[in-house]
Amino acid sequence: MAIKNGAKVFIRNENLGEYLFVLRDNKPTIPNPGMYGLLGGGIEEGEQSIEALKRELQEESNICVYDIEEMGSRMVTYATRSDGDKKTETIRLFVFLAKTDQSLEGLKLNEGQKLEYFTIEEALSKDNLSPAVRESIGEYGERLRQ
Repeated sequence: MAIKNGAKVFIRNENLGEYLFVLRDNKPTIPNPGMYGLLGGGIEEGEQSIEALKRELQEESNICVYDIEEMGSRMVTYATRSDGDKKTETIRLFVFLAKTDQSLEGLKLNEGQKLEYFTIEEALSKDNLSPAVRESIGEYGERLRQ
């Protein structure tokens, strides 16, 4: 099964001044298992990136976001395992920025191990921060630190 182009979002909690990260499931068949990533996911055929993002946020958690804006897109290479074989695939990842006022206690996670808020510097200090998120912070870090 081919990986679809994706939409991911940096969600800034306006009360904390921190961003929401998800610790991904530890399944070898998904990209970046057991690593911290962003909410979002694959873009279905015929879907716009913003539509995919909103659908994925609904599927993954019950978080309410506002002021969603697209920061850009970039090519990302993911490694996955299927039938014991390691495979890589390159996709276009659309990166968004959004705001929320919700605490962790008000969120329900449907995919992944847990949700946590971190500053950008705290996220960068994690050994298990996904490469795509690390690269996105490198590209959009100035904007994220405003």
